[in-house]
Amino acid sequence: MRTRDLPRAGGALIALGSLLPLAAAAELELRPYAEARAYYDSNVYSFSGRDEALARNGDDQLSDRIMRGLAGLQADYGFSRQSLALTAEGRRLIYDHFSKLDHNEHLLALAYKGRYGDEVSSRLYASQERRMASFADRDTTALTLERERLGGGELGFAPGDDWRVEVGARVRRLLSPLPDLPDFTLAENSATAGLRYVDGGPASFGLATEYLKGRFDGTPDQTRFDQYTAQLDARYEISGLTRMNGRLGYTRRNERNSARADVSTVTGSIGVQRNLSGVTSVDFNAFRNVESYLVGAQSVIDTGARLALNWQRSLVTVSTGVQWHRSDFQIETRREDRITQAFVHVNLAPRRWLDVQPFVDYRNRSSNIAAERYHGVVAGLGLRVQFGSDEIAR
Repeated sequence: MRTRDLPRAGGALIALGSLLPLAAAAELELRPYAEARAYYDSNVYSFSGRDEALARNGDDQLSDRIMRGLAGLQADYGFSRQSLALTAEGRRLIYDHFSKLDHNEHLLALAYKGRYGDEVSSRLYASQERRMASFADRDTTALTLERERLGGGELGFAPGDDWRVEVGARVRRLLSPLPDLPDFTLAENSATAGLRYVDGGPASFGLATEYLKGRFDGTPDQTRFDQYTAQLDARYEISGLTRMNGRLGYTRRNERNSARADVSTVTGSIGVQRNLSGVTSVDFNAFRNVESYLVGAQSVIDTGARLALNWQRSLVTVSTGVQWHRSDFQIETRREDRITQAFVHVNLAPRRWLDVQPFVDYRNRSSNIAAERYHGVVAGLGLRVQFGSDEIAR
């Protein structure tokens, strides 16, 4: 599927929903929402310090106060064992000191899910988002708005009582201009297939494979790559108290460019969710993947882990944790970054339609390249209101 085909795919999903018969049990739920967030960012441009800020920005200030407002609509339409979901959202960000970064963003997403008997299930999705590109890896202080388009689908069917086959396809287009490459684009097309053994017990096992074909356009080297992944897949669940899922396998990425920076490595992931009590739960996730490093148009091996403790009681939810991330860039400089993060997020719900959300996030990136090091704190308060169809009717 080409980039210009993605709007057609989204239109096809809308047409699908309009052509389906309106069953008696069909339900339409509309949930408009709005959010206002005021926060302090101690290092807006991810500079290593004031000296770099002065040299690159002509201003040694690192921090700023930011206002972020958004308004959107979520719509869910259910009929029989199928559903359509739409999200449309607009955002506005205003900077107190770095006013040249003021900008608008938007998100539009559409998804279809369906089950046909107990044997077949399907999912189709399409989305487009316009957002500000991160300054963490960019040698510029100019505002850059990138646009990402996603589209794809998944199909699962059970040829027998104990086996399930899952196949899918995905298209991604990311237009993310760079200072000297205004047309820089990452394009990825992937296909997945998996076979799973399910006997109705708490555990299931399978094999998952993926083929990904990609290219970096708008660059002198015009890098192309093919990526192959095969992994063993295992899932385990006990009475809703403990859930585990994991994959372990191997990924090979062949690049067709002058550097020939091919990558071969063990990849996989593990996730564990455990309810410690009626109000407390813990989540642990770890991963190792081969990804695309946009700024260098090269490959990067990402390894990371996240541990979060969640506490929920009555009208209050608190989530706190730490996250660690290592990036090994497959380029001549052999750059290695390590990111450590800590966070505390609180959600207070004094009304069904109102959420009060104070938060604090800390991030520190160390690197074997001095210019890539930085640290910063983001802290603030958000207010979110959301209404359902019944509240709208009143």
